[in-house]
Amino acid sequence: MSEASRLRMEHVPGLLAGALVLVLGFDEGGFASASWVWVVVPLMLVAGAFFAGLAARPSPMELWFLGALAGLLVWTLVSSIWSLDPTASVLDGERLLLYGSSAAAFVLLARPGSRPGLLVGVLVAVAVLCVAGLADAAVGDDPIGAVTDDPGSDDRLAEPVGYANGMAVLAAMGRLLAIGLALAAPFRGLRAACLLLVPLFLATLYLTYSRGGWLALALGLLALLALRIGSLDRRIVLGACAVLLVAVTAAGVAFARSFAAPTATPAEGAERLRTLSGSSRADYWRVALRAVEDEPLLGSGSGSYRRLWYRNRSEPQPARDAHSLYLETLAELGPLGLVLLLAALGLPVAVAVGARADPLAAAALGPYVAFLAHTAQDWDWELPAVTVAALACAVALLLSTRRQSAPLGRVPSLVGGTAALVLVVLALTAYAGNRELALAEAGSERSARRAARLQPWSSEPWRVLGETQLERGEVEAARALVEVAVALAG
Repeated sequence: MSEASRLRMEHVPGLLAGALVLVLGFDEGGFASASWVWVVVPLMLVAGAFFAGLAARPSPMELWFLGALAGLLVWTLVSSIWSLDPTASVLDGERLLLYGSSAAAFVLLARPGSRPGLLVGVLVAVAVLCVAGLADAAVGDDPIGAVTDDPGSDDRLAEPVGYANGMAVLAAMGRLLAIGLALAAPFRGLRAACLLLVPLFLATLYLTYSRGGWLALALGLLALLALRIGSLDRRIVLGACAVLLVAVTAAGVAFARSFAAPTATPAEGAERLRTLSGSSRADYWRVALRAVEDEPLLGSGSGSYRRLWYRNRSEPQPARDAHSLYLETLAELGPLGLVLLLAALGLPVAVAVGARADPLAAAALGPYVAFLAHTAQDWDWELPAVTVAALACAVALLLSTRRQSAPLGRVPSLVGGTAALVLVVLALTAYAGNRELALAEAGSERSARRAARLQPWSSEPWRVLGETQLERGEVEAARALVEVAVALAG
């Protein structure tokens, strides 16, 4: 491969990461299942790289990372067998395919020099999303939409992702990327360009009025600085950590009661930043913990939390998620699911600890830790725009373990390329079903019947058909269709 071709290949992962974050971000964060058709892009790139002999041999840590994601995907789909909501389990698997294929594309297309491009691609994409959000806040009057029912959400910057806390964590990650890249940049002009973006991210974060976003920013900044000052006297580092631990413990004791007491946040606007309410998170976590007690080994099945909530909630309000990725995974997928998740998300952090002398490691670790912290108390995992940005940072960390870019053998390339093409077909079929179901929800009976054919495991098309028949006054026909939906729903 010529030097020019090698340089072009180095930029592919960064371009892909930036493009995915952008298109998913402008599509309500990729929350709706019809948005996951973008999985075809990384899968096609992976297939092309395999067949063209351009796929790089991953390092052992990268292989473990991809293996943990693949294991989590398989276990998610297997959980549909006993799930309280098999349809939701399959949908969770489709979303995980997007994450796994994106991570695989970043790894297999990357070269040792791809790390800066990955981080810059995410930085530029997040900056564009923040500019769009600030512009909407300044001149737009679009409603928030169906992604969130949070109190006071009309006053918070949420576009274009559609969820204020999702925009908050993106802004926090963007600020940390800008600082980290500025510290690592070899040229003064690049450092200045990164630092000029910091006010943009801070303004976006402030207007989301997200307390969790500021907390994620603080923890990410702490991780970034801890890695940067790793060469200092160990006594200084240990002393600073001890002071921080005492401060965090004291703060936790001070607001624990206030966090759990109110079930909603009455404050609006900037007043929200001065409240200590957990916005019902204590209730969400209580329901998830009860599910762990009821199904300690296998869990209730991926995607089943919404049914658990309606079954055990103490407050008459809707909820789709437990607002904690780790607790929800334990409740839905049991200990094995949590182990697979922690293995996938924890490996990049382990690599960063061993790469203290690498300035790019600190630049990637800060935003990645912000994501890990924020997803412990919110549902960022269900927003692919946020999660793909985090996965790009994770791969940037893992790439520090790759010493050379050796090609894969002929047989692995052929098998990998064929598998990627098979997944493309499955993804397109899933997209067709999801799109028809979305049209059915909008009132198309023909689309509902098509969705039932494309998604024979799903109860949703039959539910929509039953509701359509009921609106026509055809009670007996509606009852028969709803009975089919109930049977499929388990």
